[in-house]
Amino acid sequence: MRLPFKNHTIFAGFVVNDPTPRTLPNSQELTVSVRLVSRYSWRDGKNEWQQADEFATAVMYGKRAEDFANMGLGKGAFLHVEGRRHTRKWTDGNGRDKSAHEIIVSDWHPVQVTQGMSIDAEPKPATSPAPRGPGRPAKP
Repeated sequence: MRLPFKNHTIFAGFVVNDPTPRTLPNSQELTVSVRLVSRYSWRDGKNEWQQADEFATAVMYGKRAEDFANMGLGKGAFLHVEGRRHTRKWTDGNGRDKSAHEIIVSDWHPVQVTQGMSIDAEPKPATSPAPRGPGRPAKP
């Protein structure tokens, strides 16, 4: 039996750092790593807004990296990236094993955000109650 494995990641968020293009030592291929942050909000049991940030590193190679570098996007830009999740492992100078989770980008595009949107924006309250779904009890 063949299992339908799928490694596909979609992430949209603000660029945290100014990306620095580099070339790989073996192939001289251009690469760009970009750190992104996305924020999500929810109401807790006390009906108060909570929020959390999720960070991801997106890595672009070759033509995608060249296109990104030529656009001049930097800190504060909003990006939508798609690709596969990859875990990179290495041993540091002290002999400790390290790992990093990255998104190897297959497609990306900048997203135009409206004025005043930023990662520091407060969550907006829902305009209507969330619909009830299976297993979600009605509120008294």
